[in-house]
Amino acid sequence: MLLNPMIFMVFYILILGLVNFVVRFKAIRSRQLHYAHFKVYDTKNYEVPEKIVRFGRHFDNQFQLPLLFLITCVVAQTTPLYSMTALPYLAWSFIATRMVHSFIHLGKNNVRFRALSYFAGWIVVATMWIYIVLESHV
Repeated sequence: MLLNPMIFMVFYILILGLVNFVVRFKAIRSRQLHYAHFKVYDTKNYEVPEKIVRFGRHFDNQFQLPLLFLITCVVAQTTPLYSMTALPYLAWSFIATRMVHSFIHLGKNNVRFRALSYFAGWIVVATMWIYIVLESHV
């Protein structure tokens, strides 16, 4: 069943959005950043702490590959397939790649390992699509 990994991903995105908001709020409250920066994300007149940029970029990343993952899950559930046995494992594998990606991006931010975890997510989504194409009745 693909609904559980989909639910997990949606709530994970919501949690990351909340964390992003809290990090920004704390930066404004501690005067590390002026709230006016967020009007147009002005980086010329306001120095933006690296943590704010990193958390913001990470939250923005959730509207790239994870959305393709969610669309893939919806397509898989609405397409007549011979077998769906591998798809839940692939879906949870994708979730694992996102957790690793978050851990790296919001932690030490090792770009090489972050890129590998991101690429692994692409491999999983591509594999899901190959599975859908090969197993579909269409």
